[in-house]
Amino acid sequence: MMPQESLFFHLLRCGLWNTPAGKLPEPLPTPEEWQGVWETARRQTVRGLLWSAIGQLPREQRPPQPMMWTMLAAVDAIERSNVQMASAVGATRLLLEQEGVKPILMKGMAVGLLYTHPEWRECGDIDWFIPSGQVFKNLPAQLRRQGYAPTASADGSLSFDIQDAEVELHQQLIDIEAPQCQKVLSKLIAEEGFREIHTGDGTVFSIPSPMLSLIMLNAHLMKHAFTVGIGLRQFCDMARAYHTWHEQYDADRLTYYYKRLGLQRWTGLMHSILTDYLGLPAYELPSPLIRKEADSQRLMKTILEEGNFGQHTIAWQRAADSHANIKRHTVKQILRKMPFSMRYAPWEMICKIGSLTLGQWKKPITITITDKQ
Repeated sequence: MMPQESLFFHLLRCGLWNTPAGKLPEPLPTPEEWQGVWETARRQTVRGLLWSAIGQLPREQRPPQPMMWTMLAAVDAIERSNVQMASAVGATRLLLEQEGVKPILMKGMAVGLLYTHPEWRECGDIDWFIPSGQVFKNLPAQLRRQGYAPTASADGSLSFDIQDAEVELHQQLIDIEAPQCQKVLSKLIAEEGFREIHTGDGTVFSIPSPMLSLIMLNAHLMKHAFTVGIGLRQFCDMARAYHTWHEQYDADRLTYYYKRLGLQRWTGLMHSILTDYLGLPAYELPSPLIRKEADSQRLMKTILEEGNFGQHTIAWQRAADSHANIKRHTVKQILRKMPFSMRYAPWEMICKIGSLTLGQWKKPITITITDKQ
């Protein structure tokens, strides 16, 4: 690992686990090296974590003062964005509940609460799961009556803007394509259910149980790692989820469902990333760690090159001007990565190509909501 890359991961781990960064070894990073480290953090959307670690360095070892001001401005923007997103989450929940919909908060904003400094986690869009297929079918007309303009995405989700934030409504909680997994998923979601969380301002949201959340985050990571790309922020989310919930679920049961859902091989590779690069203790994993060093190095190289969701490549930038080009780019990425992905999730990757080229394989899952404390 090159010195600049080593410094980046050292600071990332310190920020992720809120541990002192200590003193950096001599010679200290040059301004150009600090700029490279910060640029990597920007591409991976983990600037808040690095800022947390840099703030704990001895003053004489921090980046030059002009760069510190630049970093502070970026983190301040992240904080303000999180305030705006929290407001949009609340507004969306009220909007949906006024229409008789009880949504489940997914991924980003819910996982952000697992961090030591949630306000420094860079946020994306707002994701909600709508458990009832019939309710989901009626939503476009209901939203239009309220003055919104929902658009359908290729994966069947609905998108619209509220308070300058992008909202996505999903009819699939766990993004797994394989047809033979759908009954397993339906049974699992019904058994696990959802639970309420209370935010600092007294707002209450429903989120998936820890086991459902871990499977959801895991499948999301795999899907993007083997298609358009994935960033380190999502791996950090998974590490924080394992750390926070490692005594709140049945590890043997989670491992069983990883296997049933075709995630087992991929999970071993993902665990190597979490422990070797992000410093998650192996005892907080649901199963014994089997290191896949060569493949984890290869995957990490791809992650660092492609950036968050693969959006820092020339190919993505050329394709981002239309949905049709993005879809073609996605298929090309799947085909390019297939020799690697077929070793870890062969059936899921075959189904993923099928869903992109021949339409969706799976039917929406309808679930009865049961809040579990």
